[in-house]
Amino acid sequence: TPAVESSVGPVPCSSAEMPAPAPVDSPEPSWEPSPEPSPVAMAAPASLLILDTETTGLDELSAELVGIAFSWEKGTGYYLPFPKDRTACETKLAYFTPFFHSPTIEKVGHNLKYDLGVLRQHDVTLAPIDDTIVMSFDCDAGLHGHGMDELARLHLDHSCIAYKDVVGTGKKAIS
Repeated sequence: TPAVESSVGPVPCSSAEMPAPAPVDSPEPSWEPSPEPSPVAMAAPASLLILDTETTGLDELSAELVGIAFSWEKGTGYYLPFPKDRTACETKLAYFTPFFHSPTIEKVGHNLKYDLGVLRQHDVTLAPIDDTIVMSFDCDAGLHGHGMDELARLHLDHSCIAYKDVVGTGKKAIS
């Protein structure tokens, strides 16, 4: 699995070693075994799943799902890209339904209201959930800002990777 260097060390990235779905004429979707363990299989014993959707825009009602970043263990994180084709995207999302709905796995995100709106466009719901922006506001309403970068610095002494450092800027930016 390729890794991205961060201030906490290498962060494995997965291109979603998701098995390919069965042929379209198959009555039931089935999955071929993956050559390496899928993130879903590795996360099975987790009780906490941190996630963040990556999209094409800021309006959760019109943004398209590009991928989901998630982690269930300190120092590791995974990114799963999603296809542009809506049907293929929803087929891939369906693979995660057991985790999205598991009552024993708490799903946590920052500004999760946005992610819930994006996923709702694909008929996906999450439960149980917690939102770090809501927790921060509830605990420290007027003491500081509640953005993810500020909270990471304040509570974890961690500087987040800037978006421009990932995709570049100007004509060389990845779009």
